[in-house]
Amino acid sequence: MGYQVRGGKNYFLRFHRGRHFKEHEMQIFKDGKTVCAISTAALFLPQQLTSEERVWEKGVVAAGAERRYTLPYGGDLYSFNAHPPDVSFLILDTAGHGFACHKLTEHLIMIARRRQGEQQLAVILGNEWLRETEKEKSEVTAAVKQEMQRAIEAAKRLGYDEKALGRHERELEGLTHLGMMSACEVHLDIESRKIEFSNYGHPDQYCIILDNQGNVLHWYDFSNQAKMLGVMEEKSKSKTVQLDQKWNSFRLVLFSDAILEQTIDVGDAKQIWEVIRRIGLEEEYRQFHAEEEGARRDFSRNHHLLIETIKRMCHHSPKEFVQFFYRYLIHHNKEAQGDDVTMVVSDISFLQ
Repeated sequence: MGYQVRGGKNYFLRFHRGRHFKEHEMQIFKDGKTVCAISTAALFLPQQLTSEERVWEKGVVAAGAERRYTLPYGGDLYSFNAHPPDVSFLILDTAGHGFACHKLTEHLIMIARRRQGEQQLAVILGNEWLRETEKEKSEVTAAVKQEMQRAIEAAKRLGYDEKALGRHERELEGLTHLGMMSACEVHLDIESRKIEFSNYGHPDQYCIILDNQGNVLHWYDFSNQAKMLGVMEEKSKSKTVQLDQKWNSFRLVLFSDAILEQTIDVGDAKQIWEVIRRIGLEEEYRQFHAEEEGARRDFSRNHHLLIETIKRMCHHSPKEFVQFFYRYLIHHNKEAQGDDVTMVVSDISFLQ
C-alpha cells in the first residue's frame, strides 16, 4: 500500500498582494496507518516604502504624518514538499526587493514545480538559473524592468519621495544582482528520523529545533557557510542530525536574515506587551526598547532575546507564533519594514 499524504503535498509560496500568512495541515499514512502529522504556519513580510505627507500651514509646507506603501510582491520564496519518507522545507531569498525581483521569483517557482520532490532544491534553482539561455534571462530581466518602471511611476503620482524612488530607478539601469540567491533548506526522513540542514549564501539564516517544552535541541546560525547561489555552480553544504527516537514531537523554526536586521519600535502597543508579559519576557523587552536614542533596536545585536522568545512561545500554535511576529515587526512597528522577511514554524509529530 505504501505511503499516502492527506492535506496537500506541495506548496510554492511568496508574499503576493497582501497575503501575509499561509497555514497548512498534513498527515502521512503508511499502509493505512498515520505515521506523521505536520502543522505549519508561514509568515511573509515585504519591504515598505515611506513618504511624509506635506501639510500646508499659513502658506508654508510643514512635515506631516508618515505614510507607508507596502510593496505588493516579495522576493522570498517558501517551499514545502512531501514525498514520503522525505519531507522538505525551503526558504530562498533572492537579491533585491519587491518589483526588482518578483518576476525572478515567479520564474524560480516555475522551475521548483518542475523539479519538486528532488533533493537539494535550493542548489537546483541556483544552478538552473545559471544554465538559462541569455534569451530567457533577458526576457525575465525585461519583465522586471517593465514592472518596476510602472510601479515607480505610480508611486510618483501618489507623492512618494523622489529621492527614495531614485534609488529604485537606478536599479533599472543594470540589475546586475538579478539571480543572486541565498537559501536555507531542511530535509526530514520520517523513517530514519534524520534531519539534514543546508545553507547557502548568508550567515544569518537560522534553523532551530525545539522539543514541546521549549528546550532547544539543535540550532544553527550557519556563520560564514556557503557562497551565494545563482552566481557559480554550487554543491551542497550541510549538517545532519539524528533525532532521538524518544522525541515523539518537535518544532522546526526557519527564518530569513531580515528578521534580525529590522529596526523595531512598538511603543505602548497593548497587544504586543500582553503577549510579551504572558511569556515572561517583559523586563528583557523593556530593556531592549529602552536603548539610548540613536541605537539600533534589532535582533542582530540581541540574538539571545530572539531565541528566548522562540523558546517561550513553545506552547503557542504555529499560527499564534507567526501572528506575534507579524504584529511586532510590521503591524505595530513604527519603523517601516526594510527588507523581505519569511518565517516558517512547523510542529511535527511521529505517531508510530
